[in-house]
Amino acid sequence: MLIITKKVIYNKAMTPVQPSSYMFVSQSLLQIRDALSMSQSDMASALGVPINTLSRWEIGATSPSANSLAAVHSLAVDAGITPEFFRRRPQELPVGRSRSRLVVAWDLQGALVSAEDIPFQWGLTWDYLKVRFPEAAASSLMRVFTVPGQGQEQQQLESLGFGVWRHSGQDVADDIGAQCRSDCEEEPESTVLVLVSGDGRLADLVRSISADGVEVLVWAPVDADTELVESVDADHLVRWSEPYVVGSFLLLVDNLSGRPTTRARFSAECRKLVRDNPYVDPIAIGFRKRNPYGALLDWMVEHGFVELRTDRTNPSSITIARHG
Repeated sequence: MLIITKKVIYNKAMTPVQPSSYMFVSQSLLQIRDALSMSQSDMASALGVPINTLSRWEIGATSPSANSLAAVHSLAVDAGITPEFFRRRPQELPVGRSRSRLVVAWDLQGALVSAEDIPFQWGLTWDYLKVRFPEAAASSLMRVFTVPGQGQEQQQLESLGFGVWRHSGQDVADDIGAQCRSDCEEEPESTVLVLVSGDGRLADLVRSISADGVEVLVWAPVDADTELVESVDADHLVRWSEPYVVGSFLLLVDNLSGRPTTRARFSAECRKLVRDNPYVDPIAIGFRKRNPYGALLDWMVEHGFVELRTDRTNPSSITIARHG
């Protein structure tokens, strides 16, 4: 989510804007506070609000009033920061309608993977996408954008079903943007775009086609540009190791074999898994430090990876199984 910028954006068309079209970005307050090197207590004191009120604003539990936002704005501008507190709310599909097209655009310059690692990395991600977007994955269009010197990687991706877009220079951002718009413009509200890149120049592309109704996921390497990472919300940012983490926990679910358990026992099994393999720690892909395993379980249920059933006669007993 792009929050702090030196550029002020105006509504040039001056058309009426529905309040529900925009949403407050709670992380803006935290980023402003960090930019000012202020503690939560210091900022709450400067704004004249209780510290727990500021805390609720920062985690998105509540939103500040117009007067409070004006005070934050004044505090930021005095320090030379021009904040943007709102961003356009993603368009929602009507109830019962699902996405039916999957477009994958892999910027091999901005998200380079060695030729020998590509089958493993893409295999995990493809399994991840097939579960998260089962209907869209049935109709997929996959492209890789390459520059000279990426011949082996290109061949590996071609063998996995990617079409190749070759570029003679070093700057492929314009080509990627034009091709993604072309691939998504026919049925934007039926399309999921998975952009595999770390190039911040593609952030405007993500925001513009999201506003058109395309559901955009950014699969971002660890060194991805901040502007690209912040062009999507947390639910549409796929950290580089996320497919591996989710896949590992799905194997844990399989090992439970649908047997009754409890959330506490599930968390204990998760801790054991992470202790043996720290690379699958869900905290590393953005889950909260407090109860990360419970949060991951709820996320996997929400996104269709697993089914969770509760015993009506014993509410503490749950059964977890892979979806389908």
